[in-house]
Amino acid sequence: ICLVVLMVITLCYISQSYVYLTGENCIDKVDKTSHSVGSFWTNSKCHKCTCDENGFSCCYGLPTSIKYPEDCTVEYDYTTCTYEVFKKNDRTSPCSHSAVGK
Repeated sequence: ICLVVLMVITLCYISQSYVYLTGENCIDKVDKTSHSVGSFWTNSKCHKCTCDENGFSCCYGLPTSIKYPEDCTVEYDYTTCTYEVFKKNDRTSPCSHSAVGK
């Protein structure tokens, strides 16, 4: 029997100064890209962001901390905003894990 317990806690951050510094746009801290008020985007680190007249907010789209057995490893795919935890000596063998910060 395989049992996987997944614990997810959302971590977000907010910035108010960027809208005022650039006039009408929010500047993504990660990619340094400009986004208009009312827009939504996902940046290159999979942070899901929104921009409004007060600033912008982003939430992590991938876990910031993952616990897994020593014989396992984690691999992030920033193109698809997914991750896998698998045995170090066998990528086809998944590992149980817990994650925080998505």
